[in-house]
Amino acid sequence: MAMLDQIFKSKGRLKVIKVIFKYGEANITKIANETGLSYENVVRHLTELEKLGIIEEVKVGRVRIFRPAWINSTVRYIYNLLKSLNEI
Repeated sequence: MAMLDQIFKSKGRLKVIKVIFKYGEANITKIANETGLSYENVVRHLTELEKLGIIEEVKVGRVRIFRPAWINSTVRYIYNLLKSLNEI
């Protein structure tokens, strides 16, 4: 449950997750534009989400792409929860 607390305690972090779920993957600029958060805040949230094992980073050249870490059952749970609430 501590992981869910870490994810849901921040509105910004939840916005970041929603964008990644909505598009399947996104770079930092896309996430910042969609959420209205600053680049720095997006990077901070992405770092935390990656540490928690919620997202994974893929580098394509110089671009950093972030996508859900579907192997994690918590990620699938969060996705299904947000989908059932029509949040994504």
